[in-house]
Amino acid sequence: FKYFFSYIFILLTPVILLVIIFYILQNFQNSFTILNYLLSLTIFIITLSINLLFIPKYGYVASAYATLICYGTMMIIGYVLGQIYYPIPYSIKKICIYICVGFGLYYVSEKFNPSVGYDLFTYLYHGLLLLIYLVIVLIMERPKFNFKSV
Repeated sequence: FKYFFSYIFILLTPVILLVIIFYILQNFQNSFTILNYLLSLTIFIITLSINLLFIPKYGYVASAYATLICYGTMMIIGYVLGQIYYPIPYSIKKICIYICVGFGLYYVSEKFNPSVGYDLFTYLYHGLLLLIYLVIVLIMERPKFNFKSV
């Protein structure tokens, strides 16, 4: 029981962070009142269904995942409605690459953790993974230079 709350905190932290990201992205949508009403009603039904089905077995962890699923659904529906009424040319390919690279590096950091404790080598290892992510972003976002003489 001594480590129960730290285990739950470690388990739910990535979920809560994704919920916050999805909530922020969903709030950028700007559509009509009736569409917001229908969206809220849909999300309410999804949330209620997931909570009724999974909270008895999994407890409040299921509630965190229900929130993640609902905000993710709101973000996707908001994106689709936004593209219909206010089209913005997002670079979906780059966004998906960044997300996949981020999850891949997170997997590498968890699966191939070099040490158990929190020593200098562990911090350097995770800093190197963060640097790899930063280099990938800089390579993908670098401006296209034209070195032809004028």
